[in-house]
Amino acid sequence: MARLNGGDVVIETAAGLLACRAVGDEIEVDMGPVRTGWVEVPLAKDMDTARVDLMVGPLNGPACCNVGNPHATFFVQDADVVDVAGLGPQVEHHALFPERVNVGFLTVESPTALRLRMWERGAGETQACGSGACAALTAAVRRGFAERRATVRLDGGPLVITWRKDDGHVLMQGPTSFVFEGRIDLERLEGVCA
Repeated sequence: MARLNGGDVVIETAAGLLACRAVGDEIEVDMGPVRTGWVEVPLAKDMDTARVDLMVGPLNGPACCNVGNPHATFFVQDADVVDVAGLGPQVEHHALFPERVNVGFLTVESPTALRLRMWERGAGETQACGSGACAALTAAVRRGFAERRATVRLDGGPLVITWRKDDGHVLMQGPTSFVFEGRIDLERLEGVCA
């Protein structure tokens, strides 16, 4: 993590460097550009990622993208009644997704309000997923259902997602909470990592 001018920070993640800044009592994270090419998602074959030719049970035609990790977002009538635990693993492990995939179940309540439930690859159903919220907004925008800034309501709380038109970056804004405090003995760590 590196501190920038004005208290902004850059955090190194497995998906790359993410710039973060305080916005009032919340934090905004620049998640970088959304990648929508079929090779970038990745998919096993060339397809239009705005509406992928895939049917799993009652689900069909997800929008797929990569926001540091692969996502398939299905539009559903009511996200609150979807069998996430039953359908999520079927999609996650589908042959179309060579690296497996995170699965979003999205209801568009209005052009600025989305409801999302998530199945994360390797974790199962989760209360919140920042990259999933970003994928959900971009899916809804690509299909013409949402504006470029909307609130995505997850079980763990709401996030405000903005998909910038000028550079394709997605911004995620939400509350923070104290999780833990730790100390690292860097000298000892250097010996372990050597």
